[in-house]
Amino acid sequence: IRIALVGMICKRKAQGVLLRAVSALPAEYQEQIEVLIVGSVLKIEQSYWDEQQLLLRRLKNIKVMGEMPQKELARIYQGMDVLVCPSKDDPMPIVVTQAMMYGKACIISENVGQAEFIRQGENGFVFQDEIQLTELLKWLVDNREKLSDMGGHAREIYEQNFSERAMEEKLRLFMKENVWI
Repeated sequence: IRIALVGMICKRKAQGVLLRAVSALPAEYQEQIEVLIVGSVLKIEQSYWDEQQLLLRRLKNIKVMGEMPQKELARIYQGMDVLVCPSKDDPMPIVVTQAMMYGKACIISENVGQAEFIRQGENGFVFQDEIQLTELLKWLVDNREKLSDMGGHAREIYEQNFSERAMEEKLRLFMKENVWI
């Protein structure tokens, strides 16, 4: 299972939550996943990232890829199975919307804005803590055949709420309700 975590490396984006969840997995589960961490480290957050390096050294199958342009990021989205967004506070991260656009299931913390659109186990998962995230990672390995359908349902979230067509309709309604038209 290829899992991606995309975003600036900092405490707020909480890469350490995913790293600790992966480290809590039994070895037979760890061997069946690959984690891609995409993003650059904020200079002010270097000490946070240094702490995570200690954990990274013990984990196999985790690649840190640095920041990349959207074209290369598109290949990451296409090649991944699941996006994980463990942010501590993230009103509406574009990476979650982009993953949905590519038809990828998302596992996000309850602090991520798109959590309100997730129907647990149908189009993604919302978790509260590292223990739940560890259990969801196990579920991914045990149920990999369900990821394609889940990703299709995640794409529906994108189409209904975030696509250009959906946004135009929301803007039209807003303007009409506010007597701008």
